[in-house]
Amino acid sequence: MTSKIENFNVEFASEEDAQAALGADLMGGAMEAGEGAGVRVAFACTPERRREVDQRVRDWGYAEIALRRRPWDMRN
Repeated sequence: MTSKIENFNVEFASEEDAQAALGADLMGGAMEAGEGAGVRVAFACTPERRREVDQRVRDWGYAEIALRRRPWDMRN
């Protein structure tokens, strides 16, 4: 039995953001020019691997938000 292969893209504002979120190897994705100054990382992988990529991007996004948040923005 073979696994279904999914094609999907993840967009980032810059190459540096893509590498910070996914690691230097981009989790096996291929970087290409996106719209404007952004970049797109294209993937062709199994649904399980897609969940791993999605989780890594979410975790990175939460960390970026936390870094940019000011102490007075914190809510109890």
